[in-house]
Amino acid sequence: MSKSYPQAAEGRAKQPAKGPTGKDANVRKYAMQSEAQKVLSGQTYSRGKKEHSYRVTRCHRHPYTRLHNPGVDVVHYPDNDRYGFGNLLSCGSTWHCPVCSPKITEFRRAELDAAIRKVIAAGGEIAMITLTYPHSIDLPLTDSLDQFYKARDRLTSSQAFKRIMKGVTALGKVFSTEVTVGQNGWHPHLHMLVLCEKKSPDILPQLERLRDYWANFVRKVGLGEINEHGFDVRNGDYAAEYVAKYGHEPEAFTWGASHELAKSATKVARGENVSPFGLLELLSERAALEIGTRTLAPEEIAGLFLEYATRFQGKQQLIWSPGLREKLGLEADRTDEQIAEDEAAREVVGTFSLEEWQHVLRLNGRGQVLALVRKYGPAALPRILAMLPTMKAKHPGEPWFSEERRFRGY
Repeated sequence: MSKSYPQAAEGRAKQPAKGPTGKDANVRKYAMQSEAQKVLSGQTYSRGKKEHSYRVTRCHRHPYTRLHNPGVDVVHYPDNDRYGFGNLLSCGSTWHCPVCSPKITEFRRAELDAAIRKVIAAGGEIAMITLTYPHSIDLPLTDSLDQFYKARDRLTSSQAFKRIMKGVTALGKVFSTEVTVGQNGWHPHLHMLVLCEKKSPDILPQLERLRDYWANFVRKVGLGEINEHGFDVRNGDYAAEYVAKYGHEPEAFTWGASHELAKSATKVARGENVSPFGLLELLSERAALEIGTRTLAPEEIAGLFLEYATRFQGKQQLIWSPGLREKLGLEADRTDEQIAEDEAAREVVGTFSLEEWQHVLRLNGRGQVLALVRKYGPAALPRILAMLPTMKAKHPGEPWFSEERRFRGY
């Protein structure tokens, strides 16, 4: 495809004020992030010859050092009427951080949507293949994923796969991994978006021929026999629908496929399965997890999130096949950290001193501060600042949002 295309536009997901539980979106996100920080605090991972701590444990807690007006800013984003914090370290983790992940995945969803539009405008089409495998409660996530990816690599490097991709005039593929946990244990599955240069009336039957090859490779790596859900192929309308949903947080903050390609990491629940972020929400609510006939206590839920977080550290959430971005005229790929650090147009409406910010952290009140500013406006900031030193944290996990009663009639 030799045509020249415009650059993909960045997107920003509009943040819902509240979910069906009545909780403010910022309160939910920061409560979930706090749980991730508790689980991963003190944990390390190896990179090269060094051990590193997880960046999410410092995310939106530690200010950057600046000589002029040191502190933490409260900022307003006019494009979506959202409030947030400025001059804070962002971890840029799609997998671990409910605060950074929506921003990163929305950027990637918008970029992916732009790519799809270019292909369709040039006379091409898209399809989506979903791959999974049998899984059981006693199969560790790391072991099953290693075998899963081995089967995937065998499929995509096979002559049959290459022949079929050529038959549907595939320009390239975009891969995304999603994982949930349910009564049958960890349930990883992989979405493969196939972008084709030309329309083929028999694209679905052609891609369906890959089912037997996938079943064979799953069997050979020791993962057993797939059922009817082990291989699924859908047309462009279905695939485009998932991409369109990718950048928007579900109303119930529930785990779908987040969204199926780009936002899978931000989901909370999906049918009887629960996403990793769903595990964090359960922890934030001090709730147990019902899985089949089992009831998991918070300590076991935390163990599941740790298992997931360890396995996905440093992994890419969205992978483009080599050369595809160049074929579509997209700009060079950006890291998750670069996307998380990039700031849209915003205005500073107030600043916490370093001492005042320590009070916010002591009270576990980052989300609640933003909820109050959203409700009462920036004019409420002086009163928030005045009340911080007088408030007592009853215990680390209890929000202080009930203090809103002191603002009634403001």
